[in-house]
Formats: sequence, C-alpha cells, structure tokens
Amino acid sequence: MISKLKIGTRLIIGYVAIASLTGIVSIISYQQFNLLHLPLKQEIPAGLKEIERTSYLDSLAQKIQYDDQILTEAVRSYARTGTRKWKYRYFDIEPKLAKTIQEAISKGDDEDKKIFSELFTAKKMFGDIEKQSIKAMDEGTQTKALELIEGIVYWQLKEEYKDKLKIYAERRGKQYGESLVVTSGKVDSIVNETHNLVLKSVRLLGIASVLAVIFAVIMGFAVSRSISDPIKMLQEGAQVIGRGNLNYRIDVKAQDEVGQLASAFNEMAFKLQESYLGLEDKVREKTKDLAAALEKIEQEKVQYEALLASIGDGMIAIDQDGNVMMINKPAEEMLGCKMSEVVGQPFDKVISSQDEKGEEIPYVKRPVTLALATGRRITSVAYYVRKHGERFPVATNVSPIILGDRAIGAIEIFRDITREKEIDQMKSEFISTVSHELRTPLTVIREGVSLVLDGVLGKTTEDQQKFLNLSLADIDRLKRIIDNLLDVSKIEAGKVGLKRELVDLVELAHHVIETFQSRAKMAGLELRLKVLNEGIAPLYLDRDRMIQVFTNLIGNAFKFTEKGYVEIQIEDKGEQIECAVADSGRGISQEDLPKLFNKFQQVGRGYGGEKGTGLGLSIAKGIVNLHGGRIWVESQLNVGTQFKFDLPKFSGRDVFQSHVIQSVKQAAARGTLFSVMAIGLRDPEGFKKQYGRETFDSHIAHIEEFSRSCLRQATDVVIRDANVVLLAISGVGKAEVVRVAERIDKLFADYLSKIVFAGTCMLLYGIASYPEDGDNGENLIQGALRRLSESRGQP
Repeated sequence: MISKLKIGTRLIIGYVAIASLTGIVSIISYQQFNLLHLPLKQEIPAGLKEIERTSYLDSLAQKIQYDDQILTEAVRSYARTGTRKWKYRYFDIEPKLAKTIQEAISKGDDEDKKIFSELFTAKKMFGDIEKQSIKAMDEGTQTKALELIEGIVYWQLKEEYKDKLKIYAERRGKQYGESLVVTSGKVDSIVNETHNLVLKSVRLLGIASVLAVIFAVIMGFAVSRSISDPIKMLQEGAQVIGRGNLNYRIDVKAQDEVGQLASAFNEMAFKLQESYLGLEDKVREKTKDLAAALEKIEQEKVQYEALLASIGDGMIAIDQDGNVMMINKPAEEMLGCKMSEVVGQPFDKVISSQDEKGEEIPYVKRPVTLALATGRRITSVAYYVRKHGERFPVATNVSPIILGDRAIGAIEIFRDITREKEIDQMKSEFISTVSHELRTPLTVIREGVSLVLDGVLGKTTEDQQKFLNLSLADIDRLKRIIDNLLDVSKIEAGKVGLKRELVDLVELAHHVIETFQSRAKMAGLELRLKVLNEGIAPLYLDRDRMIQVFTNLIGNAFKFTEKGYVEIQIEDKGEQIECAVADSGRGISQEDLPKLFNKFQQVGRGYGGEKGTGLGLSIAKGIVNLHGGRIWVESQLNVGTQFKFDLPKFSGRDVFQSHVIQSVKQAAARGTLFSVMAIGLRDPEGFKKQYGRETFDSHIAHIEEFSRSCLRQATDVVIRDANVVLLAISGVGKAEVVRVAERIDKLFADYLSKIVFAGTCMLLYGIASYPEDGDNGENLIQGALRRLSESRGQP
C-alpha cells in the first residue's frame, strides 16, 4: 500500500508521526520541569545569597587575622633592628586593616557587628601602643620602644583582640586559626529535594523518549525501504551503463518519482548509444587540435625561458601576497638555489636582505613590500645572503604589476655590484690617503705664506701682498676641500663617533647665525631664525657635528640666493624636532632633486653659483643619519628651497644604551675590555627635600662635568639620566674605572670645599665590566645601576 504513494507523501507522513511524538515528549518535559521553578527561582538563590554574604565575611575575618600578624611582626622587627622597611610596611598595612574591620562591621548581622566593633576598639588601643613604640624608635630610644611592645598591657590587649576573633570562629563552628567554611542545612535540603525531583523527571522523560525513538525507527525503516530499494536498482543500472553497456535498460516499475527517473535514464541511454557511433571520429579530430596547441605552447615556453635566461641580471616575480612565482637562471646562480625550491615560498624567507651593518632589513621596509603597497617603482641598494651564508651587495629595481587600480604582483631585477663596491671602496681609500698626505705639506705652505705676508722674512710690496692673500685664500679653500673629503671617508667607513650631550637647538641656531651675520650683510641678505614652538627641550646631540650640518646648509643657501633671506626654522613635532634651512633663491629643478645628496654632485653652476666640492650636502646627510634622523629637500624654481631634517627625541638612557650595545659588540670583535659606571648621591630624594632641587641639579651637573674631564678617549661617553650620571669607558676594566672614580671624587670634594657647602654629600658608584659582568650592553647597564642601589642600602 505504501509503495503506491508518492515519495513526498510518504516523507510527509513520516515527518507528521515523528513531530507528533516530539510534541508529546515536549509537553511531558514542560510539565516536569515546571515543577523545578520554585526551588530554582526562589529557594536556591536565597540560600546562595546567604552563603555569599557569610563567605565574604569569613574572608574578611581571615584577612583581619593575617594583617594583624603582619603588623605585630613589623613593629617588633622595627623595634629590634631599626630597619625602616618594617616601619614603612607597618604604615602601609595598618590603614588597610582598619578599613577591613569597618567593612566587616558593615557586612555582618547584629551579632557580627557587635563582635567586630569590640574588635576594632581593641585594635585601636594596642595600635596606639605600636605607634608609640615606632615613635620611640624614630627618636632613637630603642629600650623604650621594646618595653612598650613587649609590655603586659600590650599583650593583654592583643589577647582581647584574639578572643573576639575566637568568638567569631566559634559562631562558624570552628577553632581559632582554622579555615572558615560555610555550610547551610537549608540549602542542602533544597538541593536534595530538587535532585530527587530532577531524577523523577529524567526517568519519566527517558521512558517517553525510548518509546518515541522505537516508533520513529520503525517508521523511518519502512519509509526508507520504500524509497531506497528502487533507488538501489537505479544505481546498479547506472553503473552497468557507465561501464559501457549501452544496451542495458533499468527495470523499475514504480509509479513514483524514481520510476519516472528510471524511464528518463533509459531514454538517455538510448540516445547515448546513437551518438556514440560518431563520437570516436570527433575525439580523434579534437585530439589532433589539442596536440597542435600543446606544441605551440611548448615552443612559446622555450622562447620565454630563453628570453629570461638571456637577462644578465637576476629576476624574481612575486605575487600580491609576497610569495615567489618564478626566478630566472642568473638569480638561481647568485642566490645558490633552484626555482623548484623557492616557488610558492614567502619572498622574505627565500632572500635574506641586510643593511651595511649586517642587520636584517624588516620586511615592511624592503623594496618589494613598498612597491606592492604604493604601486610605484622602487630602487635601492642592500646586501643579499646566498644559501650557504655569503652576503653580496646588490642594486635592486622593483616594478609593480598593476591591474586596474591595484598591484597584483611585482618584478624585481637585481644585479651583483660587488665590483662597483670594491671600486668605490678603493676610490674612498685613495681619497682618504691622498687627503691625509696633503694635509701636512699644505699646513707648511700656509705657514710659509703667512710668514712672508706678515713681513717676518722682509718687507713685501702691495702687489706681493695682494698675490700672497690670494694664495692664502686658495690654500684655505684647498684645506676645506681636504677636510670635507676626510669627513666623507670617515662617514662612509663608519668611523665617525658622536660625542652626544644635551644641546639646546635654539641656542645652537643663534650661534650659527651670529657666525654668518657679517657674510649676510655683505651679500645683502636677511639671516633670521624662526622657532615655531615655545619651550623646545634640549636633545642629546653632537654639538660640533650639528653646527657642521647647519653651516653646510646655510653656506649652500648663500651660494644660490641673490636677494631676500636665508632662514633657520625649528619646530617640535612630537616624537622629533624638525629643522629647516630655507631661502628665497633661484630654486632647484625637480629632475636635480634626487641627485643633491650624492657625493661630488653640484647643481646650479649654470646659474653662476659659487663652485664647491659637492660634498657639503653629502656630509650633512651622513651626520643627520648618524643621529637617527633623515634629511630631504623641497624646492620650486624661482621661488626658493627648503632643506629639512628631523632629529628623534632620544632620552639619555636611550642614547647611552645604544652606545653601550654597539661598544660591547666592538669590544667582543676586538677582544678588548669595556666598562660602565653609574655615579649618584647617597640619598637623592632626601637631599632634594633638605637642600632643594636647584642645589641637587647643580651638584649632578658638576658631577657630569668632572666625569667628562676625567675621560681620555674620544669614544668614552658621559650621559646624565634622572638622578645618576652614566659613564661608558672603552678599553678598561674595573681597576682602571675605580681610579677614574677616585679622580671624580677628588674633583667633587674640591668643588664642595670652594662653595662652602653646609651639608653632607657623598658620591656612590656602581661598576660593571665586559666580559666579567655580562656579555651585552643591557646587562652591563642594569648591573652598574643595581650595584649603585646596593651601595645606597636599597633592595
């Protein structure tokens, strides 16, 4: 009977039956669980709220007992040892204990309020005795302090205090000192009743569910057999036809959807049998066309591979996610890897890129990342690392692949510039050597010309003086050229060490302007300073080098400004200070801007500008970079030019730590010693309170000055950091540093005697040396500061 029904009708009957059973079970479930409403909504929450209140009160009682033990230990330890940390600990805990007792009074019932109120009274009485004992110790009468804290009255009050806690513990059915655990018979009773009710409901629901499942299984089995048997016959027939027997027909007599499907399937098999006769001819024709297409693709592949192989430079294709798509043969040879090894790998994992110092360049700063992010062509110079670890310099050119308005990949072309680097190094070494060799004879020539000009060797005529003055000017110009060449060589070789100190940039700018004022008047130019913020804080800079930067930029502005002004601008921009040298000169064309900071580049000579070496801007850039800043130029023809540079706001500790880390690396490479020393007063905060902040700052400033005067090497550094002065001393161990400390101590003592300082002032030292006390800069600094604290008696 059921097999004559449509599949949809059969499924509806089965679903209605199962839904009916589900409804019955749901009604039973609702009735049973409704019985749980009262205990779950009223009785259990009320019991739990009472447990919560008493549990919190018990935790307060245990905290009161624990804090009282701490206070007793602290006041007795202070009376016996005089160590101030016990006093500080007492006055830190005592108000907290009082606050805890007050909270217990507010949270308890009437009996609890009475117990804790009496407890608070007892605590106040023996607390007064404890404070009297502390005051006696502060006044230097230890005997009195001990008598108070060990007296009978004190311990009677403590016993009364303890008795109140015992009474509270007994209310909870516990002995004094035991952990308080709250129990509630009422809640237990409610839970047991609810548990029994749940068990009863679960058993009833279990019986109903089992019956429903049995009925559903029977119904499902009957319905599924009525559907699955014809489908199985249809599946077997399809498999036979699929194996190539197109003469087979499916015998399904059912009148439902499966029967209709079987008829359609038989008709399809008949049509397949008809079309199969001409299929083989069509397949042979298509196979021939496919073979021709494959041959053409193979030829194009060979052509592309030959084209890529003919490129002498390395080439890497990267997708938008930064993964390598392909590399050519020169790239494989330079990197020491195969294309099959790197395709699909992240670009930064395949190629390690380093800067001049050998430090890894972050992925976000690499040309490929910048090209994908900006959609612009990026060029740079870096060092790539071959698979076996050897690094070599490369010049890279990355072009993004643009589709629509976004970059979907990039092509990087790079070439090995080892030979160019070697030639450039040879050139720099040659220039440096020649410059050094020219210095001595040039000095002798200048001295000789000066002697003749001054008439030391006899009276000179007016024409001779004119000629000698011209010679002297050219000699000085040649000396400046030699000095610039040496500066460029040192900067490129990384041999320029910065002597950082706190420098007021505004004051420094005023000084530079004063040196150029006479030249500005002769040129008919206005030389001015514009400070865009008030109260610009000093920075840790190399004063002489920063003067050199401003001097080079202002001198460059004078060369190409015929009228108007030359202006120094200083602006605080939060994390850095931005400086600029602006002029109203003829400006620089856009195509010349990228070349300005290159060595020996001179832009603007065609306008009649003064000739130079083309090194001033290169030197300025090197000095700014050494300070962790960057320099750039903005210009418009016939409007003016602005050379801008920013300087980060490094703290004294940042500057010192950076120097120490670098110095430790150099000491490790050379096998030499290196030491760090921290100098400070015995009690800085106490000194400020007694003598004032101004006196303290004056003392620290003189300590910094004396420390600087006791150092011998240009690479040694002195930095003030908060209340201490930090020294970094190269090439010495602890014994030599101790002698430096003794010299500083003597200079400071002489200073105090001269100002007739009415007070006590002692210098303390903390010393840490490489490699004895640590193998990195951070460990040495922390070690020196820790030993300074220990000498002050601080933990």
